[in-house]
Amino acid sequence: MAFIVFGTTFAAHAEDTPPAVPVIEVQTETLAPPPGQNRPEKEKEAAQEDQPAPENANSLVVVELFSSQACVFCPKADALLGELSDREDVLALSCHVDYFDVKTGSLSHPFCSARQIGYESTLRAGPKYTPQMVIDGRYDAVGYRRDDVMTAIQRARKTQELVIPVVQKETGRQTFTLTLPETQMPADSSYKIYLLDFDYPHKVKVAEGGNKDKSLTYYNIVSNVGILGNWSGESKTLRFDPKMTDNTAGFAILINDQKSGYIIGAAQYRRS
Repeated sequence: MAFIVFGTTFAAHAEDTPPAVPVIEVQTETLAPPPGQNRPEKEKEAAQEDQPAPENANSLVVVELFSSQACVFCPKADALLGELSDREDVLALSCHVDYFDVKTGSLSHPFCSARQIGYESTLRAGPKYTPQMVIDGRYDAVGYRRDDVMTAIQRARKTQELVIPVVQKETGRQTFTLTLPETQMPADSSYKIYLLDFDYPHKVKVAEGGNKDKSLTYYNIVSNVGILGNWSGESKTLRFDPKMTDNTAGFAILINDQKSGYIIGAAQYRRS
């Protein structure tokens, strides 16, 4: 696993009033498993899906749409993501890739391309494509195929693993607190806590490409990415400043298993 970061890392303290953690800005990040690392057997996944939904079934299912303004097949997927963003049980994020994009008015982010490439390895999904929806890091579907997307969301609901992080805003400040309970994890577990800012809807007239002159709306565009640190299941409290701008609608917290790519916990904060 390789990544490029800008900033300085400081240790976080699990105290009543821990110091704020500097958010490490991320340009690229991969989720590719080490050599010999395989995803769980399909039979095991199928057995999990036959089981009743776990107690934390009300936690968020994360839907990441990898999209591009240059993609002629993407507008329907972008619209579907807009619908999903209104659901209380779904955390919907639009991540625009930069390997295939318009030159004028681009909404892409290098992190999005690298993250999709990582999922290409962990999902065994074949060559990267747009529009691709990745659900909880476990399943993927063509982004405009509604039935496939909804089925994947239901599957993810039944295989959710773990925690609902608690995010609280400190009164009168831009600082937030993330609280993670002590949770038993496999000894070789490796989890990373991501912070993703997302914007208010962008209503744009596409300047070029296959969607030229179309007026489109893009929802929950990922505009900034950071890392809050690693986690191995210990009780943990982090204070952080998400550095939101006037265009920021809120932020998402994603806890990724760095071996499988699975998202095992998620939370979001939305400005009113």
